[in-house]
Amino acid sequence: MTDFDPNTILSLVKERNLIETQSFIPFFNEIKELTELDVVLTKNSKSTHEKTRVLTQDVEQLTSSLKKLRENISNGNVSSEEIRKLEDEKTQEQKKLVSLLEKKTQSLEMKQQMKTLKEKYQKKKKISKHLTQQNDSLKDVLKDKQESLRTYRSEMMNLQLKLQEKTDILQIENEANTQLQNRMLKRSQKIAKQLNEQNEQYEMKMKEKRRKNIIDFAVKDINGKIDRRSSERELRMAVSTVPKKALRTFEAHEGEVTCVKYHESGGFFITGSVDSTVKVWDSRVGTQKNVLRGATSGINTVDVSSNGTFVLGGGNDNSIRIWNLETSRVRHTFTNHTNKVFCAIFSADSSKVISAGQDRTIRIFDLNRGYCEKTIMCPSTCFSLALSLENTEIYSGHFNKTVKIFDLRTGQETVEIDGKHGAHVTSVELSNDGTKLLTNCRDSIVRILDLKRYKVLKEFKHPKYKNKNNLTRAVFSPDMNYVAAGGVQGMLFIWNALTGKIETSLTSRNKAAINSLDWSPTGDYLATVDRKKKVTVWY
Repeated sequence: MTDFDPNTILSLVKERNLIETQSFIPFFNEIKELTELDVVLTKNSKSTHEKTRVLTQDVEQLTSSLKKLRENISNGNVSSEEIRKLEDEKTQEQKKLVSLLEKKTQSLEMKQQMKTLKEKYQKKKKISKHLTQQNDSLKDVLKDKQESLRTYRSEMMNLQLKLQEKTDILQIENEANTQLQNRMLKRSQKIAKQLNEQNEQYEMKMKEKRRKNIIDFAVKDINGKIDRRSSERELRMAVSTVPKKALRTFEAHEGEVTCVKYHESGGFFITGSVDSTVKVWDSRVGTQKNVLRGATSGINTVDVSSNGTFVLGGGNDNSIRIWNLETSRVRHTFTNHTNKVFCAIFSADSSKVISAGQDRTIRIFDLNRGYCEKTIMCPSTCFSLALSLENTEIYSGHFNKTVKIFDLRTGQETVEIDGKHGAHVTSVELSNDGTKLLTNCRDSIVRILDLKRYKVLKEFKHPKYKNKNNLTRAVFSPDMNYVAAGGVQGMLFIWNALTGKIETSLTSRNKAAINSLDWSPTGDYLATVDRKKKVTVWY
């Protein structure tokens, strides 16, 4: 609230009054001069009248004397010298009389002028009276304003005192809130640690059961073993078909569905939502198999381990949780991030989790030891991650329009791909042969980058395709022949990866913006999730 100073207001009003009356100063000076002139003219007029009266009497006496003198002359009683002398005196008196008459005439003219000036004076006097009344009225208004100002100032002082009191209370509440948050954080970390310990104990109890299966695998002939990565690549090279229509659409969560991921077997997929749950779905019939709980805020990213044992979810509570699919229990809770987690993935051997988010860090977690083994600082927020086939390099898409490559072992940045994107990069996905990187971008263009020359090989566009979400994905088909991305109004776009031409564009029933999608490793299904809580499976 502004502090009003009465002296300042009074000074401003006086200054305004001086400005507004400045134009009347010449008028007041003219009135003063006219008044002084009127006094002088009045005195001169009286003096002239008196002199004229006396002179007239003298002339009359002189005329009478001359008349008597002429009679005496006629009778011969007066000399001619005396007559001449008297004539001269008469002439002088007449001249004086003429002079007085001229002065009288001038006086009359001046009186007439004075009369005119007096009339003007009366008019201006009326104006002056009106202005005086206005001035008095303004003085009354000023007085009222000053009184109101004093009242407002008193109220303002009271409000300032109340504000200071509320500020002190707010400061105390903020301190108490900070202490409460610290206690809650410590409690959450303690609970997470206890959960990790309990899950570790539970895993130890089940170790014998898993050990028997491991021994059975170990005693097989080495030529009969299956290389997981080779199997994965072979599965992903399965012939893919372009979806023609929606197989099923169903409500999957109580809130917006943000992410979806197929297991590499194609038997099930998982979804995450702003309702803070992760759900497991049967790919063949679309029924819910499991619900994984424990997150305290919305989920932004999900992934499933290659052996199908663990599922991860990261989100807005700055945490990453690892669930055991068999028991639906949380095995690990990592709270190292200081802001939202946007992406997290398992390593190929399921021994590590790599995550990134709004705190501008990429963190590497060891699942065997249950702690963060490495933190990589980034200059910009990271929205998506991918791993090289050899698990030696991390590919990341960033807010500052770049794609970066980091060495997984050392954490050092080895390559920055800049100038290829027109806005922040929302997703990255590695090709099956490890030579290309598929990126999606907020400039609504999907690109394939050559990881040897770091050049754009192909761009995919459509007039209706719009990327309006920082976490919107684009994916390769398992056989690398197609590229898919979801846009606004529930539209799914499929491009030919070799020609760059659009193969088809499909629209879901509820026409809600698609947040994420994933292609089944078998190549015959594609799942999309949207803002209206729905999952749509296309075939």
